[in-house]
Amino acid sequence: MNSLPRPTVSIVTFDSADYIVNCLRSLLDQTLPPEEIIVTDNASTDGSAELVERYFPGGTVRLLRNHRNQGFSLPHNQAIHSTRSKYILVLNPDTCLNADFLECLTAFMEAHPGLGSATGKLRRMQEDATPVRMDLSYVLDSTGMYFMPNQRHADRGAGQADTGQFEQRELVFGTTAAAGFYRRSMLEDIALQQDFFDTGFFVYREDVDLAWRSILYGWSCGYDPAAVGYHVRFGIPERRHLLTSEVNYHSVKNRFLLRIKNMPLRIYARHFAAISARDLLVLGYALLKEHRSLDAFRFLLRCRGEYIGYRREIGRKSRIRPGEIEKWIGWGPRAFPFCPPRAPV
Repeated sequence: MNSLPRPTVSIVTFDSADYIVNCLRSLLDQTLPPEEIIVTDNASTDGSAELVERYFPGGTVRLLRNHRNQGFSLPHNQAIHSTRSKYILVLNPDTCLNADFLECLTAFMEAHPGLGSATGKLRRMQEDATPVRMDLSYVLDSTGMYFMPNQRHADRGAGQADTGQFEQRELVFGTTAAAGFYRRSMLEDIALQQDFFDTGFFVYREDVDLAWRSILYGWSCGYDPAAVGYHVRFGIPERRHLLTSEVNYHSVKNRFLLRIKNMPLRIYARHFAAISARDLLVLGYALLKEHRSLDAFRFLLRCRGEYIGYRREIGRKSRIRPGEIEKWIGWGPRAFPFCPPRAPV
């Protein structure tokens, strides 16, 4: 363990007082201690930053304060740029990790240089930090992402009882950024305008965007069930009506940005019917229920040139054939038995 490089952990808080102390304590109890924990507070009004200062003064935890809410992408990009560690864990504050989480994923990545990212097994927990159970089993939150023909994404196993169905290492589409473990060299390889996460996304789907881009550039994401964490999950479809209009606006906007930037035309053509049907549902819901989300289409018109430019750059740098990403698209969870991937050239 002592020979493993110590990762940096980046956390962004926004009114996260109910969770941040337990989250940080689980990080400080790791068998492989993080090199640094950077907490960036997005102008919380519930005392989140003050809790970090009170319970974790100095030392491994570094607190940064924003004067306004800067979303998800920008604070994480700034934190990653400010460090030089080989690996970065991007972590939500509403998580708690088993003590060997960092050690497991660091050893996994060290052994397989073709992995640009990795995910552990996330289980769901309640707001009081107790695990959610179903028939005496833990309830799963994510074992990696998968992508559907209608351009929705989902987490493998989400909401299922953990009965041992995900106990093998596998290759998956990508990792949720609730607890996303990334290789710095991969992030630097796929960065656009020196941004790892797209700041135009602001919040929501930015981890899917990064996963798409990493696949196009030839990187792989591995799933290791030995790394176990717990997550309070809010952003699920059945809770959409509980989310703020601002979050739902970004969800709609980022659905289209994701396609403009990353989706090869042959993939779009192949799944045109499913994608268009979903688009009509999204547009209809915005017209009837979420008027704020209509601003997403104004944003797309205003910024279309910038994102078409990103698309061209990604197309030039892509290291796979356009159809290769098709293997990750399906109505059910997609994963492949773990075979050590080759690092991109």
